[in-house]
Amino acid sequence: RVLEYVQGVTIDEYASTLDLSGKLQLFLLVCDGVSHAHRQSIVHRDLKPSNILVDSSGHPKLLDFGIAKLLDVTLDETKTVERLLTPGYASPEQLRGDAQTTATDIYSLGAVLYHLLTGRSPHEPSPDSLPVSRQTSGESNVTTPSRLNPTLPRDIDYILRKAMRHEPSERYGSVDAFADDIRAFLELRPVKARSGDTWYRTRKFLRRYRLPVAAATITNARLYSGLEVANYQRAIAQQRFQQVRQLATRVLALDKAIGGMELSTKARNEVVAMSKGYLEALGAEAHKDHDLALEVGEA
Repeated sequence: RVLEYVQGVTIDEYASTLDLSGKLQLFLLVCDGVSHAHRQSIVHRDLKPSNILVDSSGHPKLLDFGIAKLLDVTLDETKTVERLLTPGYASPEQLRGDAQTTATDIYSLGAVLYHLLTGRSPHEPSPDSLPVSRQTSGESNVTTPSRLNPTLPRDIDYILRKAMRHEPSERYGSVDAFADDIRAFLELRPVKARSGDTWYRTRKFLRRYRLPVAAATITNARLYSGLEVANYQRAIAQQRFQQVRQLATRVLALDKAIGGMELSTKARNEVVAMSKGYLEALGAEAHKDHDLALEVGEA
C-alpha cells in the first residue's frame, strides 16, 4: 500500500514558539485525528511527540501506527504481549501488559500535552517523581504541570490530572470529552475535570483507607444507635414523670372535693399522705426546674 509522505517537524518543536492558546488549539487538531481513529475502532498505543508531525500548513499528522490494534469486544486483541511502547508516554496498563482500550490513548494524549506545556515528559525523572517501574501500581506521582511552568492556570492542572489518572475508568470517557474540556478552558467556561476532582479524591481516600473508614463507620453507627436508644428511654422517663406530676395535682384537687363531706377526716388524711409522698418524689428534681419547684411549694 502507499502511505502519505509527511514533511514537517515534530509537534513539540513546532509548538515551542506558540503561546498557551496556540498550543491548545494545535492539540485539539491532534485530538480530532485520534478521535477519528477511535471511531474506526483503532487504538494507536504509541502516541508521543515524535509520532506527531506538523506540516507546513500547521496541520498535525499522526504517524507510526505500527503497534496500533483494532478494538474487538469479543477478543482480547488489545493486550500487549511484546510491550512495544514508549515508557515516558505509555499508560500504566500498557506497562503492566494489561488489555488496552481508547483510555490508553487518552492517557498518552495527556502525556503529550504535558510535554507541550512543560517541555518534558510527565515521567521524566525529577526529585519529586517516582521511578517509571512504580507507574504500574498506580503509585507514581506526576509533578503538577504548573510547578514546572508557573504560567499555567490551575484548570490545566485539573484537565491533565484527569486525562492521566491511573485507573482507565477514571479518565475522560472519550477523546472528544477531553477536547471539550480544553475548549471550555479556551472559552472561559468551567471545566468538568475540576468539578469532579473532589469526589475523585474522596473515592481514592475511601479505597486507600477502606478498613479504618469501615471501622469508623461501624463505630459511628453504634454510637448513633446508642443515642437513639438513650433518647427513647429519656422520652419514656419524662412522660412518666409528667404523669406522676399530674397525679399529685389531681390528688390535691380531690382533697378539696371531699372536704365538705361528713366523716371525711380519715379519707382526707390518706389523700394528704399520698400527695406528700408524690410531692417529695417530685421535690428531688425540683432544684433543676424552677417552675416545678414553685408548683411543689404551692402544693
